[in-house]
Amino acid sequence: MKNLAKITDKEIQGRYIKIENPVHRTAARAIIRDTDGNIALLFVSKKDFYKLPGGGAEEGETVLEALNREVMEEVGCQIKVMDEVGVITEERGDLGLTQTSYCYIADVVGEKMAVNFDKYELADGYELLWVSANEVLEAFHGANTDEVNSRFITMRELMFFEEALKKL
Repeated sequence: MKNLAKITDKEIQGRYIKIENPVHRTAARAIIRDTDGNIALLFVSKKDFYKLPGGGAEEGETVLEALNREVMEEVGCQIKVMDEVGVITEERGDLGLTQTSYCYIADVVGEKMAVNFDKYELADGYELLWVSANEVLEAFHGANTDEVNSRFITMRELMFFEEALKKL
């Protein structure tokens, strides 16, 4: 899969934070289209930012297994992966973390069901939205947060979405 970028604290906070013994995390994300051409977007209301569906792979899970599990939880549907978008690595000194995220373009298969957010997502006020591609871009471009985590996520998601638009 195509390597799109490496995001570090330098891009987000203006300074490099050295990571001595980073925790490595693998994650999967998707730009998910429904039959009306709308795209699944998560709004994190308590922190006022948007993100693509997806999350970290659990022990023993492949990237695609993690993607399917996360999509079922956060979007309430099954998907068919149609294309690869790319890979983004984040070096997060504030968390002592190196995360590698793989992103895909996928279509909804079958019916949309209820979402099943975990307790952390519920506490952050996650909401599932189905919006146009222009609305996705507006959401990511309009993000205005000082919170470091939200800024990393917004930069990553915008890079993924802009790359996916070349294929949509």
